Amino acid sequence: MFVTVVQIRIHLPWVHSHKEHRSEAKSLIRRLRNRYNAAVCETGDPERRQMLELGVAYWSPDRAGADRTAQSVGDEVSRLTEGEVLAVTIARMVESCE
Repeated sequence: MFVTVVQIRIHLPWVHSHKEHRSEAKSLIRRLRNRYNAAVCETGDPERRQMLELGVAYWSPDRAGADRTAQSVGDEVSRLTEGEVLAVTIARMVESCE
């Protein structure tokens, strides 16, 4: 079993208030949770209004599936937001289930 965490950093140049930041964050979190059945949360500092950081965690029974999903998550975020995706970082933990 592969547990994967995808960390995504997005620049939101049009955001000037906490309300706009939170609205964008909640929209992306809801859409990613629904599409990937994954745990998604804001991991960055919400005081940095124009910077949004999200963490997406999920499991896959094989490495190929984990890699495909990680790539798909990054692509989906790029498609869903008008912000600039600055970085997509992937961390993987392998756990053997015997």
